[in-house]
Amino acid sequence: MKRIYISIKTYLAFFLILAFVVSGHSTVTIINPETSQLITKLQEVYLDNTAYFSVDAFAKKNQIRVYENNPLGKKVLYFPKKHLKITAGSPYLSFGKQIKKMTSSALLVEGQLYVPAYSFLSILKNVVYSQLSYSLEDSGAKKQIVLSGSPATVADQVKPTPSKDVPPGYDVKLKDIHYQHKKNGLVIRIDVDGQCSAENLSGFFRKDEWFYLTVYKGTGDPGRFIASNPVESISRVEATNKGQSTILGFKLTRKFVDKDMYFDSRNGQIVVSLFLPLSEDILKEISQQWGVNTIVLDAGHGGKDPGTIGNGNLGVYEKDIVLDVVKRVGKILEDRGDINVIYTRKSDTFVPLWKRTEKANKVKGDLFLSFHVNACDSRRVRGTEIYLLRPGKAKDAIRVAKKENAVIKYESKEAQKRYENYKQNILANMIHTANMKDSEKIAKILNDAYKSDLTQNSRGVKQAGFIVLIGASMPKLLIEMGYITNRQEAEKLTKGWYREKIARSTAKSILEYKEQVEASL
Repeated sequence: MKRIYISIKTYLAFFLILAFVVSGHSTVTIINPETSQLITKLQEVYLDNTAYFSVDAFAKKNQIRVYENNPLGKKVLYFPKKHLKITAGSPYLSFGKQIKKMTSSALLVEGQLYVPAYSFLSILKNVVYSQLSYSLEDSGAKKQIVLSGSPATVADQVKPTPSKDVPPGYDVKLKDIHYQHKKNGLVIRIDVDGQCSAENLSGFFRKDEWFYLTVYKGTGDPGRFIASNPVESISRVEATNKGQSTILGFKLTRKFVDKDMYFDSRNGQIVVSLFLPLSEDILKEISQQWGVNTIVLDAGHGGKDPGTIGNGNLGVYEKDIVLDVVKRVGKILEDRGDINVIYTRKSDTFVPLWKRTEKANKVKGDLFLSFHVNACDSRRVRGTEIYLLRPGKAKDAIRVAKKENAVIKYESKEAQKRYENYKQNILANMIHTANMKDSEKIAKILNDAYKSDLTQNSRGVKQAGFIVLIGASMPKLLIEMGYITNRQEAEKLTKGWYREKIARSTAKSILEYKEQVEASL
């Protein structure tokens, strides 16, 4: 059996690997029943008796546009008029300002994001695809999730009045009820004999006091379910058979704001989750997952690698200028109290290029900025430049990248092997198009700020293949703060007041970028 690695907290890793292997998996096929057209085949994986499937496969086969940051376990699915944000290790789904909670957390498995299948589909039905219909059926040796539906329109968002007609579905015999309190709600599990589908289930709240569950084509002895104070959140349970349905009423002692219902075929249970209002701590946690909270500042060169050496007798080294500016930027951001600043170096030490982005990924950075000072054979060339990670075409860009990439000569021969085929690695990094778009956004903000705040020429936003940017799983830029081979710029770059000016302009740009990103959450 192929070994499955799960990228979540280390102390859970071994347990989860075992759970997936022991529980097993089966092939799940999603079919459009109207056209009998195959939409996708998904591997259904069980963990703690919960069925999961891959969001990646679901999105790809249904041609749903996706932004992904796999190393951080983040994905955005772009549905018509809505976009859905999912984070590995979190049960929360974010549809803009609307937050929904799945019954279990999303999991990152071999680079693919898995979600609890029926909870995820139930939320999609409520928020995105109001006409979505799905059920689990046996077809020979395979299990099939039969799925059909169309994107919800604005009108679809209004909850329809339940039909008096009994919808198609299975005959279900209700048996016992089990309750489980969770941090943000209550889970009600009802044992049943027979199969069940989403069409068998309907539920609603009445005046925050009652929750009613209707199981169409459900049978059972009402007296078996009637109870007083079965659990802290419920003071009374009532039950009745009406027509071809069984209705259960739960008198609530707490205010619940949302619900989720699905049939767990593996355990033969109807699962109802009632959710409490989200606390400020949880809302803050969700914002932190998608906001710009961790900034990684990289001072280029250092230690035995001096970088570019200043013009004439100024005795200025690139490594010293960039470290001073980085510390100034970091202090401005840290003084706010709401931003985590990570430095790839804070002293005159040599740090290999690969370790810089490795550190950025380990701390789950939201933005990576590498600071440098430029040089040129022509001493007349001056101005700031901002670089995106793309294969360079312009001669100047290729020259700058070659200069910055040359620092690998200070690394061991074994370490230098990491940079083989770096051009292909650049192309691989460009797959994360959403990161590139965010990189372009912060590049424009920085370039505009430098043009207005600094008394020097701006040479604009360019692209080149900088090794130091390869592998950073976040928006990333390389900043050239001026030409140290130009005497006027070199003199300014030696002055504390000018470095402070660069630092303030950079910090202001980072905060503007943060504000723009978080305004779109």
